[in-house]
Amino acid sequence: MADFNQFSESGSTSQWTQLKTTKRKKSQLTWQELVQIPGVFSATDVMVQEYNGYVLIRAYVEMGNEEVDLMQYGLQRKVRVPTDVEIATLKALWSKRSHGVVVVGMIKDADEGRHPLALPIQCTEQSV
Repeated sequence: MADFNQFSESGSTSQWTQLKTTKRKKSQLTWQELVQIPGVFSATDVMVQEYNGYVLIRAYVEMGNEEVDLMQYGLQRKVRVPTDVEIATLKALWSKRSHGVVVVGMIKDADEGRHPLALPIQCTEQSV
């Protein structure tokens, strides 16, 4: 019988370590919505606020000057927040990659969701 507490021929030791079996805290599900903003606007031109179950996104910018030509651009978008999302957890983030606003919120009373590829397996009997 091999003694696993002894040195091996290569000079290293073999040791048994106990695995941690504590319960892992389940992660909460999140909801997110991407709202793309035209390239005329930058992150500083955009204002986001929550109002009555919606997230209102407004942007306004002026370009040029009054002597030559003054151009004003305005934008307003409205995103409906699902009823199962906690309003207190809503956050708005600027996404440089997609040039838009990402609205994120935690879903109420939801455990870990199923993996998107976890499809139910259906077995059918076939007679040969």
